[in-house]
Amino acid sequence: MRTPALVAAVGIPAYLLFMVLAAPASFLAARAARESDGRLHFSDTQGSLWSGSARAHVDAPGGAYTFDRVEWRLLPGKLAEGRIAFDVAVDSGEARGNVQLLRGWSEWEARGATARIRSRLLPVFFPMVAAWRPEGKVSITADGVRWNEREIHGNATVEWLDADVALSDVKPLGAYRLALRGMGDTAGIVLSTLSGPLEIKGAGQWKLPTGVAFSGEARAEGSSAAALEPLLNLFGPKRPDGARAIEVRIR
Repeated sequence: MRTPALVAAVGIPAYLLFMVLAAPASFLAARAARESDGRLHFSDTQGSLWSGSARAHVDAPGGAYTFDRVEWRLLPGKLAEGRIAFDVAVDSGEARGNVQLLRGWSEWEARGATARIRSRLLPVFFPMVAAWRPEGKVSITADGVRWNEREIHGNATVEWLDADVALSDVKPLGAYRLALRGMGDTAGIVLSTLSGPLEIKGAGQWKLPTGVAFSGEARAEGSSAAALEPLLNLFGPKRPDGARAIEVRIR
């Protein structure tokens, strides 16, 4: 190959790659906004596709919320695998987290994901819990979780610590764990109680994309059992064994 041809074969792709990586942060922000179908907006963007930061505004089902700072850093080594990957850090007054986010040809992947969220923020994303006015802390961990519109693979864990709701005088109610295991177009769900006088447990499935089916039970334990009766009555009538049945269907 002649020298000019070699320079063109190597130099032009390298130059194009440099131009892409040097694109302003607003380019990445605009692409992310389109991927979210307009539910995500950005402002105060700084930096480039390589590394940058912005404020993220989310139009959630229960209202709007702003993440004060979202930072990202490109991981160029993943390009050889045919995927674009970023280290992402999110921080705001009531939520913060870190994740390595990868995008391939047909799916997303989250590695080393950790997040801490104040429970009072949950009604913004899940309006159905607004009347309960939850308090406490929610911890989320996930590693190697892959998903697209039709399938999800991998494990994730959500823990609600120092759980508290306005509808009960018993504080805290306990600590709870929700484990999710993706197995294709279905993800198994297992809910268990880690500690506390209100025991909740159950299992179900998240069927993509149709919805969630969950069955479980709630019961009171220990010296707080009598004080928890008004809260338990909201779940339903008492069974012969003293527990209340929980049935959730989301379509």
